[in-house]
Amino acid sequence: MSPTAERVSGHRESEAWEANYFRTRRNLALRRRRLGYFAFHPEERIVEIGCGDGLNLRLLREGGCRRLVGTDISLGLLAHVCGTPVVAGDVFALPFPDGAVDAVLVDSVLHHLTPLAPSLAELRRVLRPGGRLCVLEPRPTLLRTLLDRAMDVVPFPPPLRARQLTYFEERDTYQAWLRYFPALEGDLRAAGFETAMAKRLPFGIALACRRR
Repeated sequence: MSPTAERVSGHRESEAWEANYFRTRRNLALRRRRLGYFAFHPEERIVEIGCGDGLNLRLLREGGCRRLVGTDISLGLLAHVCGTPVVAGDVFALPFPDGAVDAVLVDSVLHHLTPLAPSLAELRRVLRPGGRLCVLEPRPTLLRTLLDRAMDVVPFPPPLRARQLTYFEERDTYQAWLRYFPALEGDLRAAGFETAMAKRLPFGIALACRRR
């Protein structure tokens, strides 16, 4: 996903990231499997934060979800979204009324947000009571540690080289997230969410949290 609300880096520093975006993380089968963990209902009002060029939205639409909206800070990425309404938006001030959403999908975006607490408060604001915050994020695992080390020393060929370049650009942010990760579920509780599902994946985690 696009680094949706990285206020520190801003638009200009994300240009190289976006240039590589279209050559990375395009595995549709993996995306379908990960989205399936959340069992979205066709009639849920779903907003994806940091939707990028809309791959997840496309898969959700193909899966029968009919009430979708995507939002991202990048107008360039939003221009590529087809078939789903989108709006440019900052996760620290989302353009949705209080309690207007049944489910919010955040795929590989939280680790870009600094600070995290205000964004969690904003996500809670737009969710109805009992609505779900559905999160896909990296977590520290042995496999991820080995991959990260390989990123630093192995000269990957295309198209893996593009993924390597995006890793180099966001390495400091990414490593800070992995150090922070053990505090995530506690911070979600403090922000007014309770964990309904947590599936630990080889490189990350799928979390569904209900708004109290």
